[in-house]
Amino acid sequence: FETDDFMRNVATFGPGGGALVRRSGGVIMYDFMEHQGMQRNLDLDTVTEHALERGEGQIVKENGCLLVDTGKFSGRCPKDRYVVDAGQAHYNVGWGSINIPIKEETFDKVYECCQQRLWNLEKVYVFDGFVGASKKSRRAVRIVTEMAWHHHFVTNMFI
Repeated sequence: FETDDFMRNVATFGPGGGALVRRSGGVIMYDFMEHQGMQRNLDLDTVTEHALERGEGQIVKENGCLLVDTGKFSGRCPKDRYVVDAGQAHYNVGWGSINIPIKEETFDKVYECCQQRLWNLEKVYVFDGFVGASKKSRRAVRIVTEMAWHHHFVTNMFI
């Protein structure tokens, strides 16, 4: 996975020439490859060590798996799914109480706020990989997480 492939259509925008990039659509994006606490594509053993050191989980003695307690937020939130109502999505998404439409401007504000929060953390975990096994149809993804166990999860879920 090449960072250049992922960051297509971006131009440097920011002090020092790397902390911020501007996507062609005008949304400010942070280049997490420049984050001083960035941990990228860690193997499962290493990211498990990080999770344990940070108190995010424990090892199950019987099978050696990482066990985390997500508290009261233990499942998906089907009523918290928002989809930008633009382009083909407008015609192809089944809108209703599950797929809730939002404007692009609203998404951009939330996205920038989330990125800023992650940028201000001491350490972030970056996973660059793919969704889908077929080279013809797979999609590149970059997932930036605050917690090591989230990185563990995506490392296990994606290619």
